[in-house]
Amino acid sequence: MQFACSSPLLYSRACTPGLPRIAARSSRSATSTAPKSCRSLLDWATGTTQHSVVVEELLSGAGRGLVATEDIQPNEKILSVPFDKVYSSKPEDELEFHWSVDMALRLLRDKQACEGVASDSDGKWCEWLGQLPTHVLTPLEFTEEEVAAMGDDGLAAEVRMMQRCMEASYEVLQEELQAMGCSYQDFLAAVQVLHSRCFFQPETSCHMAVPGIDMANHSATPNAQVAVQHSPHAVQGLAAIEEVCDPSTLQVGSEEQSQFQLVAGHQGIRRGDEITISYGSMWPDAAFLLLFGFLPSDNPQNSCQLFLDIPDMAACYTSLQQQARPTFSGRDTLSAEVWDCVKSSWGGSESCRGLFVTKHGMDGRLPVAFQVSSSQHAG
Repeated sequence: MQFACSSPLLYSRACTPGLPRIAARSSRSATSTAPKSCRSLLDWATGTTQHSVVVEELLSGAGRGLVATEDIQPNEKILSVPFDKVYSSKPEDELEFHWSVDMALRLLRDKQACEGVASDSDGKWCEWLGQLPTHVLTPLEFTEEEVAAMGDDGLAAEVRMMQRCMEASYEVLQEELQAMGCSYQDFLAAVQVLHSRCFFQPETSCHMAVPGIDMANHSATPNAQVAVQHSPHAVQGLAAIEEVCDPSTLQVGSEEQSQFQLVAGHQGIRRGDEITISYGSMWPDAAFLLLFGFLPSDNPQNSCQLFLDIPDMAACYTSLQQQARPTFSGRDTLSAEVWDCVKSSWGGSESCRGLFVTKHGMDGRLPVAFQVSSSQHAG
């Protein structure tokens, strides 16, 4: 998840020096731990024993989720978690590794503290760690045959990049992890669990897992949303959710400490209904697969990537022109011209990656690219 939940398109940082970004299999496949007392998790996370929800195994076979134990009124607060109970990454500019690698290392240390193996942690997170799924299946575990079977060169390249990133990160951390008794599989499991449940806050570039609220599953038609309360008189809803403050600036125990909240939608929620949120309302299937490890059953924003980037489009255009006119040349010049035009129209080199069509229409960058291609090489 994220405030927008952590989108692969937001991962601009290298996992280790010289390696690019990472992402996170199809079907929401998570192996749950035994629900020893999910109520105690909600009690610990919220600081209260009064809840209108419970964590349950869902009859749909989708694993665990939040279910209403009573009718919940429109816009009613369902859960409220103070920021000192939010498991947050460091800001982007303070990270040596990719955020999920850094958080996974910390999570494994905290698990050891809970098991009495390590003493460099106070065991604060034991209640939450004990309720995390033991395994979340993602493309990190795909074999080369499974990667190729996806049938999408761009998606396959992203998965291979992600796998190389994790392998390289483990190489750097191997000695430390082995000293903790953790294998590559343990490391990978920790990374995947975090990928599947973290929110992202762009202003501070922090990724956050919110105990209790991270049990909410995705829906294209959610009946709840996340919000942040900065004071008793200021609640920010979905439209302003990215204005969350940096948890490191908050005073633990302060009455003014921010609260990460789960709030019912405008229709309210009936007793017995599952409580769902949107992990990303504008994302295609690929983003869900890479990050959360599942494909949504009904995604109105699904898309088809026509080109990996501007050079890929230019190569296709050149190939088609050469079939019609064998003397046609100029692929490199065309690529540079199109790239410059798209960048000036849309801003930044990242704007030249991934050119799509959806059921709603064509990616707005494509007409710009096509117009430059036809005008510069007409006749």
